Amino acid sequence: MIRAVYIFAEGGVSLFSKVYNPNEADPFLMSSFISAISEFSKQAMGNRLSGIEADGRYIFNYHQEPITVVLLADRQSEVSISLLEQIALSFVSKYSDIIKNGDFNANRFQDFGRVLSNILPGTLMEVEPTEVIEPLDGVSIVSLPIGLQRMAKLILREKKLTPLRAAKGLCITKDAAAEQLEQLFQLKKVARQKTPNGTLYTI
Repeated sequence: MIRAVYIFAEGGVSLFSKVYNPNEADPFLMSSFISAISEFSKQAMGNRLSGIEADGRYIFNYHQEPITVVLLADRQSEVSISLLEQIALSFVSKYSDIIKNGDFNANRFQDFGRVLSNILPGTLMEVEPTEVIEPLDGVSIVSLPIGLQRMAKLILREKKLTPLRAAKGLCITKDAAAEQLEQLFQLKKVARQKTPNGTLYTI
């Protein structure tokens, strides 16, 4: 599942962002993070950062002069270099004159969303709209019904779960796991996404 796409100009200026999950970092925070880790990569290893794994998710970083494309996904196999390259080249081709003039007003680039929707595989963007979930921590877990506390502890540790994985982790049936995860979703403790492999619950 693709969670977000960010496009930055040199210096980390945010030009465009498309966030498919409301719980992902805003462009400013992502820009700061990528700039810092990329600079470290150049200083320590002498080359640009191309991707990292963080908290069970993958952050892909692709530089195409004069922009950088950053894409967040659940699995490394969901994103290829050719996909990142296509996004970057499409953006530069569409807005080359604006970028050359140094006009970095993000409002000028918002219609790229339509182009992006034609590039990204539709099955990777099927994110069910949800309200921002409430923090799940030790205090909030104790306030949950007893029957949900073990499931809440499991997803807090794993960060994301399918009903099948949850069932194996708690030694319960898949149907029981699905029911408990759905209850946590209804309580706004987890987010729910439709993926090609079924329903995924995340925090």
